[in-house]
Amino acid sequence: MKNKKEWDVLILSGEVNDIEIAASYIYHKSLGCYCIDDKHLYYFNRKEKIEIQNILEKHIMKHNISFDWTIQEYEDWHLNWKNNFTPIEVNNELIIIPNWDKNHYKYNKVIKIKPGMAFGTGHHETTFLMLKYLIKNIKKDNSVLDLGSGSGILSITSKIYGAKKITALEIDSICRDNFFDNLKLNNIKKDEIELLIEDVLCFSNFNYDLILANINKNIIKELIPKIGNTDARIILSGILKEDKLEINSLCKLYNMNIISENTYNDWLLMEIEND
Repeated sequence: MKNKKEWDVLILSGEVNDIEIAASYIYHKSLGCYCIDDKHLYYFNRKEKIEIQNILEKHIMKHNISFDWTIQEYEDWHLNWKNNFTPIEVNNELIIIPNWDKNHYKYNKVIKIKPGMAFGTGHHETTFLMLKYLIKNIKKDNSVLDLGSGSGILSITSKIYGAKKITALEIDSICRDNFFDNLKLNNIKKDEIELLIEDVLCFSNFNYDLILANINKNIIKELIPKIGNTDARIILSGILKEDKLEINSLCKLYNMNIISENTYNDWLLMEIEND
């Protein structure tokens, strides 16, 4: 009999803000997550449990949370969301709904997402901050580089707000099908957004108008020296407010100016550009 596919599931319980901060150390390694009441469930390949637990134990004492592990067999991911997905409204302008939602909404733009093994439904603060920025600042005919694209939600938003060229990078190939499912849900053809399964730290072409990096702080720290010669506006998310001075100092070291900032709960978005 063929072995059934299984995941290790990390269950974080406690205050939401404390969970979010603790999860910031490990969510970039996760295949995906969803929330039930005061619990956040993060899915990992079986081989990563020890590493994830070691990371958590270094930080767990700082926050009022507990964690536990379980094992779950493969099932259609979107079924986990049906009782938990709430529409995300952004600036009374854009609403994000799940693919099974048949309601009609009076918003300028509506995006449908099939929750998959990828981050990017708009529920997490870092994604929400990015969406707010795009709605206000993206210009028609901009070229956009979406680093760590996950579900494709930022690439899709860029497209429906008029971007002419969009390249999405995602290191995890498990996101591919979900990415293209979401393009189809929003009537975007595959060839209208280029998806590359590639490590953002191995990428070298940053000749875009706008670079979006909604990724882990440690990757951002390695990325900043690599984008020192681009003329793009660079939008960084995935940063905790407590890490602001560290990122600010690194930007100054590489002659980058912080143009604007925005916060949501414990999270920070930074808009930067090169001198």
